[in-house]
Amino acid sequence: MKKKKTFDMLNGSIWNKLILFALPLAASSILQQLFNAADVAVVGSFAGSGALAAVGANGPIINLLVNSFVGLSVGANVVIASFIGQNDEKRTSLAAHTSVTMSVIIGIVLLFVGFFFARPILEFEQT
Repeated sequence: MKKKKTFDMLNGSIWNKLILFALPLAASSILQQLFNAADVAVVGSFAGSGALAAVGANGPIINLLVNSFVGLSVGANVVIASFIGQNDEKRTSLAAHTSVTMSVIIGIVLLFVGFFFARPILEFEQT
């Protein structure tokens, strides 16, 4: 039987645990900025100024979606950490599986909303 690797976040110094917890959040923000920079570089090289403005205009929408998912994951972490602190393995597993399932469902819903409503929203003229 393999030895299960565990990470004790309940005992000891908080600083190393805080860094290990914050690194994935920081990495996701950095990757998002790199994605936006790549969009600007490609569109700036091959398309006109209107397309470049469109890439810049979608930044707040993308940030809203990304930060919403980050906020939901932090909220799920609080609930899961509470159950871990209570040594309740059943509710910990249920909370973890629920957060993953909800993320997949919300992602699929946003996929269909974006696919079917992107063109009408982009073509909408304000009178």
